[in-house]
Amino acid sequence: MRFAPTPANEAERLEALRSCGILDSEPEPQFDEIAKLASQLCAVPMALVSLIDADRQWFKSKVGVAATETPRDVSFCGHAIASGEPLIVPDALADDRFFDNPYVVDDPSIRFYAGIPLVLEGGLSAGTLCVLDRVPRDITPGQFDALCMLARQVTTELKLRRRLAMAQAQARGESSSPSTLPSQVLTGRTPLPQESVIAERYRVDRLLGAGGMGVVVAAEDLKTGGPVAIKFLLREEMKLPDGRERFVREARALLRLASEHVVRILDVGNLANGAPFIVMEYLEGEDLRARLAATGPGQPREVVDLMLQACEAVRSAHACGIVHRDLKPANLFLERREDGGTTLKVLDFGVSKLQDAATREDAALTGANMMVGSVYYMAPEQMENGRDSDARADIWSLGVILYEALAGVRPFEGESVAEVCAQVMLFPHTPLELRRPDLPPQLCEVVARCLNKDRDQRFATAEALREALLACR
Repeated sequence: MRFAPTPANEAERLEALRSCGILDSEPEPQFDEIAKLASQLCAVPMALVSLIDADRQWFKSKVGVAATETPRDVSFCGHAIASGEPLIVPDALADDRFFDNPYVVDDPSIRFYAGIPLVLEGGLSAGTLCVLDRVPRDITPGQFDALCMLARQVTTELKLRRRLAMAQAQARGESSSPSTLPSQVLTGRTPLPQESVIAERYRVDRLLGAGGMGVVVAAEDLKTGGPVAIKFLLREEMKLPDGRERFVREARALLRLASEHVVRILDVGNLANGAPFIVMEYLEGEDLRARLAATGPGQPREVVDLMLQACEAVRSAHACGIVHRDLKPANLFLERREDGGTTLKVLDFGVSKLQDAATREDAALTGANMMVGSVYYMAPEQMENGRDSDARADIWSLGVILYEALAGVRPFEGESVAEVCAQVMLFPHTPLELRRPDLPPQLCEVVARCLNKDRDQRFATAEALREALLACR
């Protein structure tokens, strides 16, 4: 038996794993369902979400295995994280690394193993999603792709846990804030002191919102006297290899767009510590997520009018070679105009894709096995390979938003990321006309076309979708 080598970045790897705050935690459906689905899709009796600690592998979730942890030095998963690549062992008895492994020669008598590393930011492997069998076998290409997809869901969940833990620590004052701003920016409990002036021009007032990449604050432009919104990159994002570039990508995308339905960028710059910021127009109103939560499903004419504005924003972005890739109700802001009307503005181009940018640049920021966007609104092809998605992925997202705005529920629901992905990839949605029999058939057909799993069958452009919606008014 050969022990797995220790990764060169072991100290950083362990720090990243432990910062997720998940070791020795209680079982959770988000992970249990992924392990169960992996077992079913690969037709094997055992599946694990295995996290590799300093001297043990600990199972966050397990199917067909009684133990909750094993020594690290006899784990298959230790070999997988050492290489950072998927590990397939068709027959453990024929492999000199494992033929005399105690878990091969004794219970549970492992003969087959397939493990996909769970790679956090910076290429740090926390563990694996793996499937095992007691007989020699192989894994089909379809099963391998499914296992990779499920591993991405586990990785996404781990990253969210890690960022949440960091944000909570910052809010408690256990680490420095994302920039030179006081900690109140993160908590939003009190206004910031007047000396919080950015670039000798913007006096920060209060927190507007916080997300995975940064925080947005309200501020006063001391030069014009008007209100602005400023987005800052979280300090932890600055440490990541692609964190700053993703932030810069958003600024670059917004600067290329000139549409009344896209939030307008006013200024960009860097704080004294090098952290970038974006100054945007200040918007009064609410996002579509808040509107739907307060009012429920909308009337067809009202929803169509809003989505026509969204289509105009998306059409402008696509014309500039930009695919948004994260369209959702929270990123559609309904600005209140002085005349009492509403102007829809598309926000947050942080994970957008510049189609005419160098392929290598996008490949570096969006790996083939990396999922970007919000899973409820994500097209099937975007789940499989974010780098391969094109403008038709935005059409899918607009279709999901249309469906939700009209029906009051999303077309694909689930209690975990894995369950939602399985619904999107494998099952049809409930037709909109069954949710709302009062809707015009033509409008239901438009939504159904947006939600076609075959992207070649969707509307090819946002302009084509806009024209179809115009005919439904």
